[in-house]
Amino acid sequence: MQIADVKKILVNIVGEENVSDEYFERICYSRGWSAEEPFPPLMIVKPQSKEQICEIVRIASRFRLPISVYGGNSELVGSHARWSIALDITGLKGITNLDEQSMTVTALAGTTWEELLYELHRRGWTTGPRLHSAPSATLGGSVALCSNGPNGAKYGLVGHQVIGLEVILPSGEIVKTGSAAHRCCKQFVRYAWGSDLTGLFIGSHGIFGIITEVTLNIYPLPEAEVVVGYEYESIESAVKALYEIQRRRRPIEMVRVQVPETIELSWPGVNGKSALLPLVITGTREEVEIWKRQIAQLCLKEGREITNAEIVEKAIDYWKNFSYSAPDYRKWAKEWEGCSMQIALCNAIPTLEFPKVYHAFHNLCQKEEIDKYKIKVYCGAFTSLPNGLNATGCIIYDEREISSWVKAKELARKATVLLTEMGHTPQYMGRLKSIPEVISGLGSYMELMKALKKTIDPNNILNPGQFLIPEY
Repeated sequence: MQIADVKKILVNIVGEENVSDEYFERICYSRGWSAEEPFPPLMIVKPQSKEQICEIVRIASRFRLPISVYGGNSELVGSHARWSIALDITGLKGITNLDEQSMTVTALAGTTWEELLYELHRRGWTTGPRLHSAPSATLGGSVALCSNGPNGAKYGLVGHQVIGLEVILPSGEIVKTGSAAHRCCKQFVRYAWGSDLTGLFIGSHGIFGIITEVTLNIYPLPEAEVVVGYEYESIESAVKALYEIQRRRRPIEMVRVQVPETIELSWPGVNGKSALLPLVITGTREEVEIWKRQIAQLCLKEGREITNAEIVEKAIDYWKNFSYSAPDYRKWAKEWEGCSMQIALCNAIPTLEFPKVYHAFHNLCQKEEIDKYKIKVYCGAFTSLPNGLNATGCIIYDEREISSWVKAKELARKATVLLTEMGHTPQYMGRLKSIPEVISGLGSYMELMKALKKTIDPNNILNPGQFLIPEY
């Protein structure tokens, strides 16, 4: 079948205004924030309802047309298939149910985190985790990648807060997971009716189905919030203090391990020590005061309190409102005429193992002589798990320079292999981390993934090639 024929069929489903194969628009969908080379999709389709998605999927399955689902396109790892139809689901927006009794919210997958949080905050509620890229990141995309957020210290990853999903399978059928899988039950608990099929779609990168609705836990807005900070002579001392907080299950909402490079980038001229540990504590006023005193006792064993409130506030605000206007990007964007790009190797590691990852990453970068290629790096950490750290190796390069871009991708590949061998575990992979040296270590786990993919999606239409699962 010719592409022109496919376009006619899709126009009949969604309308001419919602289908485009114009080159300039395809270029806009050719990449997210990742370092992957731009690769335009065959065409863009913008369904306005679940029923339209079902029809599109049936057509794609019939003619074996590959589909990649697009949300806000703010992913960092290259999550879309090549030579595919870009299915833009941002037309599916809005909260469909706010259930204060069961403390859950259900919203369409194209809703951005900013839109969701705005509506919840107006009603006195909030979610657990949220994303740094809240203005653009969609609920469906964040669940498909199992993303993390700045307040994961208390709530964990996005996936930890998902109660149930509505998903369109490659057959065009709609399935609900969680308690609402039964027509008589509302969506309020995840583990019901046998196996946890919700988990099948979390972090799947869209290879098993198209997420159309997400149900999350919600919480009352905290009554009080306090920001405190401590500084340490070594990174090891900082993470040891954090580990003691985690071990005692003291409920911090947000924390960063601010390392020397990020101290310098954020506050030039500040005489910071080897590591800063800014924390956010939330709860009732009484709880916050109690936890503040208890955390201080743990943190002051090897550190000292930062009395300059501006430093602490900036450290947290930087991560709360993380974007490409943050200090590191501004610094290199100015020097490189606005052409700095980042590869972020966001992976989880047990808290006390962060220093070894930090040193290994920097040793690798030194060995690769990155200064010759207009590359800057840093490795910071923030909690994305109540019992671990998200260790982010950041590689910033000049996108105008081919040698800089190529070297940055080579460095990312080597770092991914090295850190994986040290136990550094990705929450989301994409094409950046789906490399043979990493995938081969999954053994029978990956064989099970392949078997599930072949069973659920026999024509391999949904994001083919992800996780290096071969086409068939």
